[in-house]
Amino acid sequence: MSPSPLDKRIAELRRTRSRSLGLRLGGTIFACLVLYAWFSPSLELHNLFAEDRRENLQRFFTVDLVPISVQRDGSGLLGWLAWALGVLQDRALLASAQTLGIAIVAIVIAAGAAAILASFAAREDPSPTGTSSREKGNFCEVPTENSRSQIADAGACSTVTSRKASSPWLGRCLRLGFGLTRSLPEYLLAFLMAATLPHTAWPAVLALALHNGGILGRLFTETLENVPPGPGRSLQASGAGPVQTTVMAAWPEAFTRAVALTFYRFETCVRDATVLGMVGIGSIGYLVVEARARQDVPEQFLLVLCGASIVLASDLLSRMVRRRLR
Repeated sequence: MSPSPLDKRIAELRRTRSRSLGLRLGGTIFACLVLYAWFSPSLELHNLFAEDRRENLQRFFTVDLVPISVQRDGSGLLGWLAWALGVLQDRALLASAQTLGIAIVAIVIAAGAAAILASFAAREDPSPTGTSSREKGNFCEVPTENSRSQIADAGACSTVTSRKASSPWLGRCLRLGFGLTRSLPEYLLAFLMAATLPHTAWPAVLALALHNGGILGRLFTETLENVPPGPGRSLQASGAGPVQTTVMAAWPEAFTRAVALTFYRFETCVRDATVLGMVGIGSIGYLVVEARARQDVPEQFLLVLCGASIVLASDLLSRMVRRRLR
């Protein structure tokens, strides 16, 4: 049976496809590293399901997770629930509210600063022909027959086809700053700031705001650069400047996308806020470290569940908002 034209075309594409030696070599090295990491002696896969591991797991769920008061009274599940309610009322609920508050304040600061700075960091709009819109001297594109009258009414063709950024170096510096702040780990930033702002929640707030501000700044900048250029060109034709064009034309187009990105980062911010308590800030993470120091496994487990509940609630809220915006 002779091959069909489609099969011939597929075979031809396979023969003529580009073959990169570097890509193949990199893939081979990566596969070897994965196999080495999986079968390395440090993992000890043969001991993962050993008898002593199964005994430890059984003791964890039957003995370690049962509070001492419940073991002493023998009250069972009802006693565990009463103990959990007491811990929630005493410490966990307040720490959960503080964790959520840290995340909210941090994401508001990060999103507000990123929105302002991204307006200056966004590059110039592309010209109608798809080429760069940077003007050199009195450069002006040659208009077509259909656009001669529009350009004549607008005054100068340079204001219709392109716009100048207020300061190219400012945009480059801002984009470099976004890359720097998002590359710094939140835990390290909070640890450094805790030395200058002790016994407050501001180290966690500022650490989360800096890190997420860099990420949102990069995302907002790319969003502004990819908005449809039509409304902006209309404003430019009427004499609006770069900042006015960004605020009045680009941001209305990018607003829903920016809100969705902000809520997406809010999920991560809540999760990170629970961990940053380990540097001595009053949140769920701080109580987990305190319970670990007392070797109170049931309280550790309950606090971890509280942190997971906060993250899950923020994730559901974020999903609902993003679905609504879409």
